[in-house]
Amino acid sequence: MLKNGFAAVQAATLYLRLATLRSRTIRAAARTFFRLCGAAHPLRRAVFAD
Repeated sequence: MLKNGFAAVQAATLYLRLATLRSRTIRAAARTFFRLCGAAHPLRRAVFAD
């Protein structure tokens, strides 16, 4: 359980860094990726599956 907790914190930190980068291009790409994953359910299951 501890291993999963640390992995979740690491992933959340990565996503936070992506969201707060100065580069507009990288922020836009990350935002587009998450919107696409939210709209396409098979893609969301493939990307965020355990």
